[in-house]
Amino acid sequence: MPTHQYYPTLSTVVSLNDFPDYLGFIKEGIRSIFDNIYIKDLQAN
Repeated sequence: MPTHQYYPTLSTVVSLNDFPDYLGFIKEGIRSIFDNIYIKDLQAN
């Protein structure tokens, strides 16, 4: 039986609260983009 791999979306890693308030007008667009980008091998410092 095949196993399915799960990759988290970018929106689970990057919070919209990390963006400055003056970018509030594009937050919904950013959210929809980040919900459709899956990450693998993320390295953060």
